[in-house]
Amino acid sequence: DRNLLIISKMRKINRSSPSVEFSKWVANNRTAQWGDFVKNAHDLYLDVRDLLGQDQDGVSGYTEKPLGKEHIDHFKTRNLFPNPQCVFDWYNFVVDERDEPQFGSGVKDTIVDINDYNSNIIINPIVEDPHYFFTYSLNGEIIPRPSLSDVEKSRAIRTIELFNLNHQTLVSCRADIINFFQCLNDEYTIDQMENDWRNSGFYSLYDFYRENVGAF
Repeated sequence: DRNLLIISKMRKINRSSPSVEFSKWVANNRTAQWGDFVKNAHDLYLDVRDLLGQDQDGVSGYTEKPLGKEHIDHFKTRNLFPNPQCVFDWYNFVVDERDEPQFGSGVKDTIVDINDYNSNIIINPIVEDPHYFFTYSLNGEIIPRPSLSDVEKSRAIRTIELFNLNHQTLVSCRADIINFFQCLNDEYTIDQMENDWRNSGFYSLYDFYRENVGAF
């Protein structure tokens, strides 16, 4: 049934504690700007970026697409929240693809407004579990779960819009994985597929398959 809904998600990020080195740098550079950190402490920046990326299992915190040329994004954007307490807030960091204008932070940073934050509209994958809000159809599109209240549905729709989560590139990637699930059998299992496709991202789809194997 092509209309079957996949109860899956933008994944919740289980963020680790700030590194000792990062905390020391922030404490010793209280008037610093973000550019100072990236430029003058570049090795530390890279270490922080890599640690955050490990928390995210090597995928974008917004799209689940595998990281390649990644950067540290500020969930609360620096132009709207320039206070250093927010700019250097470890729990405001999400690693995403760099220079990707079509989805993820590349879209969010250009269209988000202060109301999206102040009215608690945009879903934050560090503090909320997106599983509650989203499902996928078997064609790879992400949609709000039918069980949501009107307010929750509005939040889900706005979050999809802010990160352009139904860009054709993302939909196609998800659909490719979903279609392959239907070819699994006793000789080629989900564990083998996940190992073979371990760099493909979109890990929540594998979780779904294990929970709903009968759907395929």
